[in-house]
Amino acid sequence: SPRAHAADTIEAGGGLNSVEAVALVTQKAPQMIKNLVQHGVAFDRDHDGNLHMGLEGAHSQPRIVHAEGDRTGPKIMAALQKKVAQAEHINMITNMRAKSLLQDQHGRIAGVAAIDDLGQEQFLNAQVTILASGGLGHLYGHTTNPTTIRGDMLGSAIRAGAQLSDLEFVQLHPTAMAVTASPLPLVSEALRGAGARLVLSDGGFLFPGLGDLAARDEVARKIHESIHRGAPVFLDAGPIGDDVSLRFPTVAKLAGEHGLDLQHDLLPVAPAQHYHMGGVTTDLKGQSSLEHLYVIGETACTGLHGANRLASNSLLEALVFAHEAAEDLAGREFALPGKPTPPDKLLDDCDELPDLMDKHAGVVREEAGLKKIIDRLFEHCQGQIQLLSARDLTGLSIAVAARARKNSIGGHYRIDHPEPPTNKDRKAWNITRLTKEAVS
Repeated sequence: SPRAHAADTIEAGGGLNSVEAVALVTQKAPQMIKNLVQHGVAFDRDHDGNLHMGLEGAHSQPRIVHAEGDRTGPKIMAALQKKVAQAEHINMITNMRAKSLLQDQHGRIAGVAAIDDLGQEQFLNAQVTILASGGLGHLYGHTTNPTTIRGDMLGSAIRAGAQLSDLEFVQLHPTAMAVTASPLPLVSEALRGAGARLVLSDGGFLFPGLGDLAARDEVARKIHESIHRGAPVFLDAGPIGDDVSLRFPTVAKLAGEHGLDLQHDLLPVAPAQHYHMGGVTTDLKGQSSLEHLYVIGETACTGLHGANRLASNSLLEALVFAHEAAEDLAGREFALPGKPTPPDKLLDDCDELPDLMDKHAGVVREEAGLKKIIDRLFEHCQGQIQLLSARDLTGLSIAVAARARKNSIGGHYRIDHPEPPTNKDRKAWNITRLTKEAVS
C-alpha cells in the first residue's frame, strides 16, 4: 500500500525525508506503473498474469516490479525512446553532451552550452530548461555509473547560484562486482531479494538471518569493515536455484565477462558509488530556486530520499516528478530570457580528486580526510573557487557539506562523530554559503 511504502521510505531515509514528497511519490506510484505498461513496457508477471513483485533492501514486503529480471532500466528506456521518436512535436538532438547552464544578464537560466560529436561548443537557448543529467559517479574512483556521469551539470547549477540540499548524502551500493573494470558491474540487490547471500571466503554468512537486505548504508559499511579487516566478501547466488542465470541475465553476462559463473562461483563484491541523495532543491513540481530551471531525477533533491534512498525509489521519483513538471509547464507561459552570457573559462579537472573522494568521502568520513579534499581543491584553484571545473565544484560541495554535518545518518557516516543527529534539520546550501564554509 502507499502507506507502507511511505513508512519504508522514511525509515530508510532516517526521517530526514520531505513528508510531502514521500506522500506524492508513493501515492502516484501505481499510476506511473500503469502509464509505463501503456507505453509498451512488458513487466514480469506471474502465472496468473499479475505483476511479479520482488523484494529489495529495506522494503518490508515485495513491491518491486522488474522487466526481464534485471533489465528493467533498459526496457523502460527502450519503450520511452520509441515513444519520443514517434512524437512529431519533439525534436531530439543526439550525439551532443550538455556542458554547462547558460544565464542571461539577470541570472535567469537561458539554456545550455553543449559539445557536439565534433568537439564544437553549441549554445542551445531555451525559455525553460529541464535538467535531468543523472548523478556524479565518476567524481569517485569506484562507481557503477557510466563514464559520462560525473556531476558536471550539478556543478554548473551550483555555480549558477541554485539552492541545494542534502549534498553530504552519498549512497554506495554495497554489491558492486570487485573486479578490474570501470564502471564496476552492479550486482543487483534483487539477487539478495531472491535468496542470494553475502558470505566470507570460508562460506560463513556476513549477516545472520536476513541482514543481507538491511538498508544499503548498513550493508555497505559492514562489507567495507570486513574488507578492511582483510576478509573479502562474496555474493553466493547458488541458493536462488538452477534458473538464476535466466532470471538475472545481465549479472550472469557481466560475471561471465570476468570469468565467473553466476550459479556456481562466488562473486567478489565491494561498495562503490551508486547514487547521490542530494542535489538541486526543487518543489513538488520540479522547479528550482533559479528562474526558468526545473530539475528532475538524481540531479534534483526533492527530499524524497532523506539521508538514504530506499531501493528502486529513484526510477519512481524520476517518473513522478517528470509528470508533475510537465503538467506544471503545460499551464504556464515564460518570457524568453535575455541573451546568454558566454561561460567562463575554467580550470582542468584535478586529477587526484576521484581517489580522494573514494578515500575520504565514501563509506566512512572524518574531519582530517574531508579537509584533505577541500585543501587540495583550494590549492588546485589557488583559492578561486569560481574557476574550478564543474565536476570539481561538485566534489568540493560534497566535502564541505559532509564536514559541516558532525553526526552520522544514512549515507553519511563520520567515524569521528558516529552519534545520530539530535534533530531532523536539513541544511540548505548555495555557492555563497559553500564558499564561506569551505574557508572556515
